[in-house]
Amino acid sequence: MKAKREFKLTEFEPPTRIRWTEVSKNLVSAPEGTYDLAPEVRKEIERLRDRNVADTRSHVPDQHRASMASLRQRNMLLLAENQRPARPGRRA
Repeated sequence: MKAKREFKLTEFEPPTRIRWTEVSKNLVSAPEGTYDLAPEVRKEIERLRDRNVADTRSHVPDQHRASMASLRQRNMLLLAENQRPARPGRRA
């Protein structure tokens, strides 16, 4: 079962603090939430993210990468599979 969630930001200090309240009414809800990120943690996240972005191409040699045509074909096959009705007794 899916429920539509609606939240209202009550405090926003990028990039370290977010506060919100849930305005949607569901069977299970989170009346309020917070996200605080210490500055030193934020710096480490950015450092690792920057390092990983620079490194992503080096892990897989070009000859081992899928071609765009292959990726498109795989995507089309998956889309067609998702549009078929589910078989009885099989979880979606």
